[in-house]
Amino acid sequence: MRKRPVSIAILLLVLGFVLLYYTMQKQYMEFQNTCNQKMEEMRNTALLWESNGLLEDSFVSGTFCAESGTAQLYIEVSPVEKSEELQVVLTCQGKAFPLTRTGSRFMGELEVPADTVCRISQVTVTSGQAVQTASLGWVINTKDMIFPQVESTYYGKGKSVPAGEPATFSGTIECTVSWPGILREEIVDAELIKRVNGQACDSHSLRVRDMEVGSVLKGRFTAAPTDEEPVTYLVHITLASGLELYHTALDLPQPGVEHFMCNLKTEVYSRTGVLLATM
Repeated sequence: MRKRPVSIAILLLVLGFVLLYYTMQKQYMEFQNTCNQKMEEMRNTALLWESNGLLEDSFVSGTFCAESGTAQLYIEVSPVEKSEELQVVLTCQGKAFPLTRTGSRFMGELEVPADTVCRISQVTVTSGQAVQTASLGWVINTKDMIFPQVESTYYGKGKSVPAGEPATFSGTIECTVSWPGILREEIVDAELIKRVNGQACDSHSLRVRDMEVGSVLKGRFTAAPTDEEPVTYLVHITLASGLELYHTALDLPQPGVEHFMCNLKTEVYSRTGVLLATM
């Protein structure tokens, strides 16, 4: 009978912690929503200032076609003025880019190669005989919008060897694949390729763990680089659409950990082997 008050006290303590957790989670979500609203207000205020009072909102989205290797960009703006006769033209890559009215917003579609950097330098708003222009400094880096970002790191240790022999280094390579807003695909295959003096000599599959906003890939490696035989490790990722990513995760150009370089570059190829972008 003496144990019952203790059990009740423990139950009340657990319930208290659960209530506290959900209360803090609710407060965090409210705080996050408030921050997002404030950031949106600041962004719109900056846009209003940048466009000399002509635009109050803008939005860029798009799609990617794996077959053609091109991106379709969708650009939307909302002018401050709402008159029925209003016309809006953007200057993109030095050329006039008229937008089509949809309700109170103006939209335009632009098809560009995947590695294009679009520069929108001016907006022109025409209402009857009145023409107003403002300089813009918008830069749309298409490849950052449509292709995943691959970041890599490594950790491990060296192994003592007899004098005159190349030092051996072994460890783990870890890659994080983060997806942008446009492209989100399943990773159907991932492997770690070892190249010695530029020639592929070994490969093995990587462990893939999917996360909410991307994936984490891990694999073991062992290398003994020399001045005559530098070693490079590539992470090869195949996506469901057939796109292939080759990420230079670790470069060992000569003996000594101080010469090791990681997270160098990512090349994106189409299913037919055409290089679409280098990131």
